[in-house]
Amino acid sequence: MIQYNDYELLYLISESEPEALDILYNKYMSLIYKRIKAFKIQKRFQDDFVQEGLMALDVAIKNYDPSFTKSFNKYFDLILQRKYMQLMMKEKNYIYSVDLALDVATVQDENHFVYENPTIQCSQFEEDVYHLWQKKYRPKEIAMFLKCDIKRVYNSLFRIKEKIKKQQTDDAT
Repeated sequence: MIQYNDYELLYLISESEPEALDILYNKYMSLIYKRIKAFKIQKRFQDDFVQEGLMALDVAIKNYDPSFTKSFNKYFDLILQRKYMQLMMKEKNYIYSVDLALDVATVQDENHFVYENPTIQCSQFEEDVYHLWQKKYRPKEIAMFLKCDIKRVYNSLFRIKEKIKKQQTDDAT
């Protein structure tokens, strides 16, 4: 197989060469899968995120200008990461609340949960932080997903841990 660099492929695409587009799509599939893994996308949503990644690649192909200071690879990676963050923020209640319901609550209807331990009162933000923290996200990543200051995430985690400790001591007595 002949190896083409990105600039050659972009030139061939601009000249309406369909094979060049296929080569570029195949070349960047590994980056799309790498980002899906890095964002810890659940298996059931991975196909959707692959399609979104391919659409982001199409946007990058159409909008890339070789005079940019960034390479095409970096340009596409930036577009891809922003797209995934945008999707995760837009769909966070749908994507993450379902797992939260399976972990600690029973689903009463689509947007209402009955918690097994009703004495721990948490805000929606604290629930979001706690859920992401349970999924092994670091506070920096949680702050990025929730578009807030990292200090707010640390404070929420502290409050949640205090509430859990308090509940455990109340249960012990």
